[in-house]
Amino acid sequence: MGALRGTFISFYLDQGVPTQAALEARVTQVRRANAGAARPYDLSPVAAAAPTAVTPGLNYRVYEQATPWVPDWETQSAVAEGQTPQLDLAVRTREDDVGVELSGYLEVPTAGAYTFFLSTDTGAFVRLHDAQLLDADFGYHAGTEVDSGSVPLAAGRHPIRIFYRHATAADHTLSLSWQGPGINRAPIPASAWYHPTP
Repeated sequence: MGALRGTFISFYLDQGVPTQAALEARVTQVRRANAGAARPYDLSPVAAAAPTAVTPGLNYRVYEQATPWVPDWETQSAVAEGQTPQLDLAVRTREDDVGVELSGYLEVPTAGAYTFFLSTDTGAFVRLHDAQLLDADFGYHAGTEVDSGSVPLAAGRHPIRIFYRHATAADHTLSLSWQGPGINRAPIPASAWYHPTP
């Protein structure tokens, strides 16, 4: 609750008193609906980010560290960074005990309900805006699939961060798929990824 409160205090200080629409948009970006505890805006689509200059592809950062879980890589020191056109684990700097953070925007072509699917060799975690989208970390069995359930999304660009961890498994795998309005289940294509223009 403290983190959520801090988000709204920051919003208030940065942008003045929010309108009801701005408050609704921000709420949808920082938390997911919970069927067991209905709250305002649970049925509202997650608002897209404000327009900004972007370039195709994703930013990546690589970390060389052994961890028993997927850490918040953003708080660690990267050994390499750059841009990649799509989800690509070839950016890693070594075979074992390595982590990769991919970040940028996901272009949602049409408003509606989307479902996301994730599988990996060791562990991964995905955030859309500031809310958890997929967790293949705690209790995760390598190679199995987790899904997001139905997520209502507005059309437009949505900030996304993908945290990947590899220990000593034979293969390096990270698969992220989606389905939604007009999209049969398929891997998210390179054309849907963007990152802020430097």
